[in-house]
Amino acid sequence: MENKSTALQVIAVLCHTDTCCPIVAVDPSAATAQEVVIQDDFGQSVRMSREQFRVLVNLAKQGELNV
Repeated sequence: MENKSTALQVIAVLCHTDTCCPIVAVDPSAATAQEVVIQDDFGQSVRMSREQFRVLVNLAKQGELNV
């Protein structure tokens, strides 16, 4: 069995002000469907697979996300 770390590996910090810095991270100890974590400043998070995250990134690159 593979020994995986329980610490999140931060891949991006999304600061838009000095006090609001959500993170995007990988959780190597999580199940495949929950490896990517987007966490806000209050500890709330969304988890998704790497493939779901790729879809999100591709939609953003294509300008398909309207917020």
